[in-house]
This record gives sequence, structure tokens and C-alpha cells, in this order.
Amino acid sequence: NLLNIDADVLVIPGRKGLEKNYRITAGMSSPALHLEEALYFQPDLAGNKYFAPLLKKSIQISTGINGTLDNLHIPQIIIKEAGNSISASADVLNLPDTKNMVINLRLKEFSSTRSGVLSYLPKGTVPDSLLHYIPETFSLKGNYRGSLDNMYADLQLVSSDGNATVKGTMKNFSSQQT
Repeated sequence: NLLNIDADVLVIPGRKGLEKNYRITAGMSSPALHLEEALYFQPDLAGNKYFAPLLKKSIQISTGINGTLDNLHIPQIIIKEAGNSISASADVLNLPDTKNMVINLRLKEFSSTRSGVLSYLPKGTVPDSLLHYIPETFSLKGNYRGSLDNMYADLQLVSSDGNATVKGTMKNFSSQQT
């Protein structure tokens, strides 16, 4: 099956509103998700220069989701398209309140190539003079956790141009200073 969804309403005393009380169990396994099929639902995307590079892409997705909107668990998500692939798991807390949303992402691997990354962008987005800064091949893995204002990352990059590790915390970076 391409998509299975089972949703039930949980009644939790003391909660205002039901938006966080839906119990969700969903799974998706797609041998090929053709992005141009999105035009059936949103024809205006055909004229969107940012969506245009995606129209001819066929993506394989395999994932499962369970939990409630304020505590979603994604034990595995695998996305593949040509030479690009992502394998990860995550927990997302406090939806739909994006100001208080927290994401705990465990990136098992994101691997791609320069041409793979550029195939998702409109032509000219990255000037020719900067192309050499994108490695010919690369793989990224590690962990990210945090909210929009406070985040922690521990990432390892292995590329054809060398390796790098990023480990650190960013706090209150969206606050405006006057």
C-alpha cells in the first residue's frame, strides 16, 4: 500500500481543544512518487520556478509515524531519488505550536553529489563562481535537537574535498537585538 492512516481521537481530561489529542498511526511505502502528480492538486505549481526542477523527479519514500500531534515518533524515514538518499529517525514534540516545537533528529545518513543537490534548485541559484565550494560527493550524519530558538547539532561530514565535524549549540539566534 502506498499510504495507510489510522487516526483516533483520545479524550485527555484537562486539555483545551482536541488538536493535540489525535492518535496517529501512519505508514508510507512508495516504489515511485512522481512529483509532477502534485499538479493535479495544485496546478499553479507548474509556474513556480522553485518547484519546476522537481517536476520530473521520481522519489522513493518509506516511513512510519505514530503518536499524537504533541508527541510524534518517526522510527524510520528513507527517501531516495537518483543518487540522493536520506535515512533518519525523529521525534517531533509540541505540534501544531511551531513556536514551542522541538525536533530530535537522528540523521543516519544523507548522501548526495554536487549535481544531485543542484538538480533540486532552479538554474542560476548557485552562481558558477561558487560551484567549486560544493563537494563532488558528500555524506552527512549525526544528531540535531532543538527548537527554532535553541538548537544543538553534532554532525559529521565526509566529502571528496575533506571531512568536517560540527558540534555546538545555538541559542536565541532569532531574537532581534536593538
